[in-house]
Amino acid sequence: LHDILDYHQVATKDQVVEKFLKLHPQYLERSLFRGLPSVICPGAQEMLSWLIRENENSSLPKFQLGLITGNSRPNALLKLRGAGIDTGIFDLAISSFGDSHHNRLSLFQDSLSKLQARFGSHIRAKDVLVVGDTPLDVECAKQAGCSVVAVATGNYKMEELASLKPNFCCSQLTETKEYLLQAAF
Repeated sequence: LHDILDYHQVATKDQVVEKFLKLHPQYLERSLFRGLPSVICPGAQEMLSWLIRENENSSLPKFQLGLITGNSRPNALLKLRGAGIDTGIFDLAISSFGDSHHNRLSLFQDSLSKLQARFGSHIRAKDVLVVGDTPLDVECAKQAGCSVVAVATGNYKMEELASLKPNFCCSQLTETKEYLLQAAF
């Protein structure tokens, strides 16, 4: 939205963004109500269930599950619920959304700051794993200095994502189990 408004040199950009962020969740709610649900990526529910079990089977949670998305907070949560995902599994206090930052790297840095505030300044970018399905997700993770798993469940093929040299590349989220068990997270 910011890029489109900048391209068209909209002078009232802040007002347009504010109005869009207010109205768009209502549009999504109507779409969901009309039977146009979000579609869950193959293996996503299974992977989330596995991560929850891994945390439950450990004296200390192994994984802190947060969200970093260009979607606004209301839109992201609506999309997840629309796909049948329980949003309660995500720690929203460490998550960052596009309505507070419109730059991916800023979203990551915001979440890292939240993790450091909660767990201590010893938490570094290298302690974080980003899972994404676009070249921009991979590039952001690399710029931030964290590990990245590229999952070809979106608009990009495995070959395209693998060419960016993520730490791990796969076609379904369930394929990341082995990587997570071997990696030092």
